[in-house]
Amino acid sequence: MFASRLKECRIKKQLTMKELGQALNMAQSTISGYENGTRKPDLDNLARLADYFNVSTDYLVGRLDSNDSFILHSDQLTSDEKLFLADCLQLYRKHCATNKV
Repeated sequence: MFASRLKECRIKKQLTMKELGQALNMAQSTISGYENGTRKPDLDNLARLADYFNVSTDYLVGRLDSNDSFILHSDQLTSDEKLFLADCLQLYRKHCATNKV
């Protein structure tokens, strides 16, 4: 799964294997090995690839079918933002309960 996901991400960005390798300071042969399934990235390179393509490592290795996941870390929010999101969630839940969504 990783091989096809990596290739899909690379093609979506219209990059050659050489260009991707240069961007991440990896050999073209390394990228080729990843894409044809003869090599597996270590955790550091897996994270670098995921960061580069702005996808999760779970998506790259096939644990998620979609990259539409949204992860929000509370330590990156101000107190006002946390309160705002809590209010929004409360309103949404109330709407769902009222409309049986």
